[in-house]
Amino acid sequence: DVALIGLLPCHLVGQVRKGDLLISSDKPGHAQAYKDIHNPPTGSVIGKAIESKVNEEPGVIEVLVGRL
Repeated sequence: DVALIGLLPCHLVGQVRKGDLLISSDKPGHAQAYKDIHNPPTGSVIGKAIESKVNEEPGVIEVLVGRL
């Protein structure tokens, strides 16, 4: 899927908490939560998690894209 703004499903790896910023992961086609205490580099954020994922296995959650 391609989205410029809105809500869409996103493939993720690792644990994600609602509100986490998401960046690309080492697994192609998947995102991961940005866990650093500093702001992520400009242009690296894919979206913001609007739900949580508690396991480490790949999964899918809804993500807000565009207006963070």
